[in-house]
Parts: sequence; C-alpha cells; structure tokens
Amino acid sequence: AKEIIDDALRLSKYLTINDMPRKDSLELINAPTNALSVLAIIYIALNQFDKAESVYLELIEKMEYIVGKDSERYIKEFPTYLSSLAGVYAEKNNYLKSLKYYNQAINILKELNLKEPHAYYPKLATTISSCATMLNYFDNWNQAEPLVKESLEMFRLLSTFDNYYIVNLVFDLNLMANIYVNTNRPIDALKFINEALIVAHENKSFVSQTLSDYTYELLSNVVP
Repeated sequence: AKEIIDDALRLSKYLTINDMPRKDSLELINAPTNALSVLAIIYIALNQFDKAESVYLELIEKMEYIVGKDSERYIKEFPTYLSSLAGVYAEKNNYLKSLKYYNQAINILKELNLKEPHAYYPKLATTISSCATMLNYFDNWNQAEPLVKESLEMFRLLSTFDNYYIVNLVFDLNLMANIYVNTNRPIDALKFINEALIVAHENKSFVSQTLSDYTYELLSNVVP
C-alpha cells in the first residue's frame, strides 16, 4: 500500500495550480487526477478519512481551476467526486456535510440524466441509494424512505436489462425493509423481505451470502 500511495503522490504533484495553464487538456490532467482518485480510495480503505477528505477537496479544486467549472468534463466528473466526498463525511459522522454533498451530486446527476439517460441513469440511482443508506445509518428514516423508493424503482428497471444491478436491487429491498422495521411497520417490511429472498434465490450467482444473510436477519426481526 505504501508504494501505491507514494506513486499516487508523485503523480499528483504534476497537477499544481500555480504552475499549470488553465485549459481542458486530457493529457494534462488524466494521470494526476487519476492518481489522486486512487490515493483517496486507498486512504478510505485504510480508514484515514481526514486524508481522503483532503485529497477529494484538492482534486475538486484542481479540476475546477484547470478545466473550468463550465467545462463538459468538470460537469460530468464533479458529481462523482461530490458523492465520494459525501461518503467520506458519513464515515466521519458529519451528517450535515454528507447530506449537503449527496444532494449536490443528485441534483447535478438529475440534470445530466435528462440529456443522457443511458449514461447517467445508473449513476443517479446509485447516488440516491447511497444518500438513503447514509440517512438510514443516522436513523433519519423519514428522509431515507422516499429516496429508497426512488432508487429501488430505478434498480428494478435497470436489473431487467442487466443482471449486474441485481445486487443493488436486493440491497435496496433490504434497506426498505430495514426502514419499515425501524418505524414499526412489520407487515410492510415483510413484503420487501420476501421479495429480496425471491430475487436472491433466483439470482444466486449475483447475490453474496452476506447480503442474503442480512435479509434473513431482517426476517428474524419481523417473524420471531
């Protein structure tokens, strides 16, 4: 891990705001920005969330300066960095900042999805689900519920075209059931638990045992 971090830091140094011209050049920014992205992911894996936060903030700042906030590349990549930063703030138990950045990412992705749904619909669904997961983690079930309903329907649709999204579908079914369990609606929870069990059984090669075990754990909370 240390060698990878060193390489990422070395590459990222080529992207310095003071020395670089402001222009949209893929050759200019690809390697350093990719290095920063890798570096942030490594810090997250190492539970070094303060460092991950700093890297994402630096990445956003450098992208903004070099390619410009109105550039196509910035607009398309910005939501990814925002949602990643939101995830970091969730890990740091900073609910307000996490929600702020998730909302920003979702709003931008909704606009992009209107223009290019084929490209942005999956990203939008994933980001909405991530925001709902964060709200659920902080026991804010009233806010989480409409978001899960939205992402769940999106993953229902996506999974009919690509089995890759089966995992997301089962995850959101579990998340919906968990919200109902925690808001004392066991009958509603059971509906989603049963659907999760059926989908998981029919798609065993796509659904992990851990995810299935969690469904059964939810079931035990509803049916003693």
